[in-house]
Amino acid sequence: MTSDRKQALRAQIRERLQQLSAGELAAADAAIIRRLLGLDIWRQAQNIFCYLAVGREIATLPLLEAAWAAGKQLAAPLIIAPGLMEARCIDSLASLRTDRYGIPAPPPEAPLLTPQQIDLAIVPGVAFDRRSLRRLGRGGGYYDRYLAATPAVRIGLAREVQLVESDFPAEEHDLAMNLLISESALYLPQS
Repeated sequence: MTSDRKQALRAQIRERLQQLSAGELAAADAAIIRRLLGLDIWRQAQNIFCYLAVGREIATLPLLEAAWAAGKQLAAPLIIAPGLMEARCIDSLASLRTDRYGIPAPPPEAPLLTPQQIDLAIVPGVAFDRRSLRRLGRGGGYYDRYLAATPAVRIGLAREVQLVESDFPAEEHDLAMNLLISESALYLPQS
């Protein structure tokens, strides 16, 4: 059953991440962010949707600061109902609050950025398929549902230990990224 395979892969990747030291995590994150900030798509994007990192996700604070410094419109996820989220604009860390899942989030009164307005979506994942660039998230389907409605370029951020070579348990609704960035490389989808 695919859901069992997904749960097993999540557990395997989380174990790999737990084995990395704080220094290894920080070095990988810095390399990933450097790669992203060097891309033309980053420089050209005006409306950016970016997750707010928790736990051992790739730290996005340097991206937030770079977007604000460049005058870009920046939005972050706000969960509005089970399985549903919106992109709400943020202009500082001070405006964030912690949601019921323990994730930093914009307040519901923050301006809405519609899916059609987003140029670039920066997406987290527990694991990614190195060939197809499909992602395995936490299991709620929030990003798959939300990103299906936007024409934005989807960029996944992951450390090499989060990449899977074969037998990735993807389903039809599991969206692929347009680009995947690790500390070692930029990956495009392969057929």
